[in-house]
Amino acid sequence: MRLTGVGLFQNLKNTILGADIAGCVEAVGRNVKQFRPGDAVFGDIFGLGSGSFAEYVSVPESALALKPSNVSFEEAAAAPVAAVTALQGLRDHGHIKPGQKVLITGRLAVLGRLRYRLPRRLERK
Repeated sequence: MRLTGVGLFQNLKNTILGADIAGCVEAVGRNVKQFRPGDAVFGDIFGLGSGSFAEYVSVPESALALKPSNVSFEEAAAAPVAAVTALQGLRDHGHIKPGQKVLITGRLAVLGRLRYRLPRRLERK
């Protein structure tokens, strides 16, 4: 997948599905400061109307982060929605608090791994 992070978002009627994105920046707008063409990035565009199943995606730079070099594009693309789902399950629906114990089952999938790590992160904040 190739990605165009141009720094501008036009509210177009979008019928293309998908929320998670990962790829290389093809071009940037003149006001973009954080990214350059060729940067490997990932992000979640669910709140922007979706459309990540397209070959190119135009998103504001705030929707992206640099992809860690030790993470594949496939892993990076799967992380944002899985992370938000895990966080919502633990914090918003589970109402876990520091010091509480949490039983995590199914830790082999991405969501399970995140749910295993998130309680420890939440405890530190």
